[in-house]
Amino acid sequence: MLLILRHLESKKNIEHCFSSDSDGEDLTDCGSIKGNEVAEHIDTFVSKHRYSVGTIYCANSKRARNTAQIIAEKLNVDICALDEFRSNNSGALRGMSETEAKKVNPLFMKQLKLFRAGIFSSYDFVKVHDREDKHEFEKRIGNAMQRIKASDEHDIQIIVMHHSSLTAAVISYARKFYNYPKDFYGCVACELGNIYLISDQEIILCNEPASKLEDVILSET
Repeated sequence: MLLILRHLESKKNIEHCFSSDSDGEDLTDCGSIKGNEVAEHIDTFVSKHRYSVGTIYCANSKRARNTAQIIAEKLNVDICALDEFRSNNSGALRGMSETEAKKVNPLFMKQLKLFRAGIFSSYDFVKVHDREDKHEFEKRIGNAMQRIKASDEHDIQIIVMHHSSLTAAVISYARKFYNYPKDFYGCVACELGNIYLISDQEIILCNEPASKLEDVILSET
């Protein structure tokens, strides 16, 4: 079983900025408070199904590490921060607010709006100087996911991600389970602090608050 969680609210999210080089933005007070609720729901789910958990994995950013730490303390496990789960490098737009980016590269921002509406593929974005190639980004996320799966023998793996890395992970499962097109890379909805619960055969929860874990009924086979 795999539980992917988008990190909780940070200053970056309030200011609508692209990820910075430092990735040092902390959680807001609201994010920290919600984190305790999320951790409680995850702990209840894990205990109910008697799942073993060894580690909470996360991106190596302050907002992801702090989110993971809240959950790890509740489950009494350690965290493991992986550089491979960092956000898709935005190149020349790193650290900019979306208002600033619109002045620098209005075409990219128009395409980003279409992408977020679900009608434009990220593969077709106009070139931004030093921006990471989307296929290479998918590869590094996929490699990290495979390494976790191969090395972690516990019943459930919990990973705290940024929206961009979560998107890559979920699309890979959508291709595996639901014939998601290989030549299209669309937007995957996931609000701050929401989760995707994924088994070996299907995506069970999609962009749901952690409280929805209470409604999950799993086969005992």
